Amino acid sequence: MTSERLLVAALEGTPALAVAWAMSFLPIPALWRVRIMRIAFARLALTLVPPAINVVLIPASPSASSLGMALWLAGAGLCAHSMFQELRLMRFVVQSGTPMSDPALDQMASSMGLRSFPHLLVSNKVQAPLLVGLVRKFIVLPQDLVAPARKDERSMCFAHELAHMKNRDLPWGGFVRLVGAIFFFQPFVWLCLNRLSFLQEVSADEVAMRSGGQSPATYGRMLLDFVRVHDPRLDSFASLNASAGAKQMRRRLDALAAKPRTGSKAACLSAIMAACACLPFSVRFAAHEVFNNQPLGAPMPIAMRLSP
Repeated sequence: MTSERLLVAALEGTPALAVAWAMSFLPIPALWRVRIMRIAFARLALTLVPPAINVVLIPASPSASSLGMALWLAGAGLCAHSMFQELRLMRFVVQSGTPMSDPALDQMASSMGLRSFPHLLVSNKVQAPLLVGLVRKFIVLPQDLVAPARKDERSMCFAHELAHMKNRDLPWGGFVRLVGAIFFFQPFVWLCLNRLSFLQEVSADEVAMRSGGQSPATYGRMLLDFVRVHDPRLDSFASLNASAGAKQMRRRLDALAAKPRTGSKAACLSAIMAACACLPFSVRFAAHEVFNNQPLGAPMPIAMRLSP
C-alpha cells in the first residue's frame, strides 16, 4: 500500500460519500439513511480492490510518496491509539459493573425479534444507559435508574439500546471507524461519521418509540433527563450512549417531532441514488512517458478507459 494508492482510493470513494451525506437530509426514515451511509463506507472500503473503470493520472515523485506515507502512518497511528483507548475505557466500564437481571429486558428483546439477549450490568461509573460490546453485548445502567420508581423510564432506555442491537449499530460502528482511520485525511469521511452517529441515535429513538408505544413528548422528556449527565468520554465506536450533548439532543428531539415520508416514491428515489453513488470506478497513476519531446514533469493528458 502506497500513499498514491490511498489518495486514489479516497478520490474513488468521494462521490459515494458526498451523495450519501446529501441524502442523509432527505425526509425519509432514519434507518434508510443509516443504511445508505453504510453502503457509502462499504464502497470506500472496496476502493482498495481493483475496480472496473480506471482514470489515468500523472504519478507522484518518489520523495513525495515517502513523505505522504510517513504522514499517513502518523495520522493512522493517532487514530488507532484513540480507538485503543476507547476499547480500554469500555472494558473498564464493563468490569466495574455488577450483573443484575430484569425480566422486562428479556421480554422486550424477544418481542423485538432479537436472537441474542444482552447482559445487564449496573455501574456507578456511568450516568446514563450504555450499550457496550462489539461481539458480546452489555447494557450498563447507572445506579439511580434501578430504582422501582423509574421503571417506565428504564423500559424506554431498554427499548433504545435494544434498537441499537436490532440495527446492528455497534459492529457497523466499528467497521466505519476502521475505514475512517484508514482514510482520516478525507474530509467527507469525518462529515459522514458525525452524520451517521446522529442518524443511528435517531433511528434507535424511532424504533424505541414504536416498540414501547410511547408518545414523542413522553420519550423526549426521558431523553432530556440525560443531557446534564452526558459524558463525552463514553462516546466511542464500541459503545452507544443514550445521552447526548445539548446541541445534538435538540436535533434528536426535532427529528422525533418530524413525520418523515415513507411513500414508495421516496424509497425508489433513495434506492436509485444510492446505487448511482456506488458505481465502481477507479483512479490510477500511469507510467511516465515522453510525448512530443516534452520534458519529464510536463502535464500529461487525462484519459479514461473501461476495463473488460
